[in-house]
Amino acid sequence: MDEERDYRHIYFSPHLDDAVLSCAGRIARQTDTRHAVLVVTVFAGTGRGETRPPEAFVPFQDLAARRREDRHALDLIGADHRWLEFPDAIQRLRRYASLVGITAPIGRREAPLCAAVANAVANVGRRWPDARLYFPLGVGNHVDHQIVSAAGFGLLHANARPGRDVAFYEDTPYVCIPHLLRQRFEQVGIATAPGVPAPVTACAREAYAALVSSPQLKRHLGPIMRPLLLAFLVVRFGRARIGAPRRRKFALQPELADISDQFDTKIAAVACYASQVTAIYGDFETMRRELAACCGTVRPGGSYERYWSPEKPTDR
Repeated sequence: MDEERDYRHIYFSPHLDDAVLSCAGRIARQTDTRHAVLVVTVFAGTGRGETRPPEAFVPFQDLAARRREDRHALDLIGADHRWLEFPDAIQRLRRYASLVGITAPIGRREAPLCAAVANAVANVGRRWPDARLYFPLGVGNHVDHQIVSAAGFGLLHANARPGRDVAFYEDTPYVCIPHLLRQRFEQVGIATAPGVPAPVTACAREAYAALVSSPQLKRHLGPIMRPLLLAFLVVRFGRARIGAPRRRKFALQPELADISDQFDTKIAAVACYASQVTAIYGDFETMRRELAACCGTVRPGGSYERYWSPEKPTDR
């Protein structure tokens, strides 16, 4: 990070790969047009040994290696980096050592951390008041994504700076799981959830089918956990659907970034995270195929990343 640069775009990434997985195509296009871009990774610090994450989380724990991967990827797409020292969820609390725990609502014990993250985000925003700020939507409900997403929505709720340009990106790979995007819109209270709602059980079964084929989750899912996961998804989708009408506060409008001519650059940048490609996708070819499918579903005939920007809050 260069304190003297006039950053036009600032991306807040929960972990050391999220911004590139979700936004590398647009970032590469922005830096190609000589816009200065900064990626702020929030949970890039180390824990203090309070927890011992299970073996399934080993690929996510070598911070030094992951920082090297992140620097290489961001250099490739021309972005600067800033690493904040907040520890990853799996280094903070024992409850996050399971799939259910790490995707549960933010606990009360995390309130001081949430306030500290929001303050750090606000400080970055004040330092570059004219930059557009990008936050994850929190699709998939990973608790660290929820916390960073909440900081972004907090800027809108507080009206901290009238006219502050804020956008939200779709968390990859979670957005590639059927129905998780709509579920997140319903959960947060965004009034413009995309697509037509399907029955809760159908949503849960389709999401389950995609999840159980994921290399990232196979490490967590034994024969006992599989039926529990399906039941968990039914409950999660049901709760989001039931409470959605009462929570509607914001309308977000979609914003498509055509990255067709930057798709290969995006793949090369994601490939820099060798430890994460193996953990999330299994191998390079699967990663490329799944990202191509994900970027191709937004609009046929090209590769796109989709972002969401706020309209005037609703009164509902």
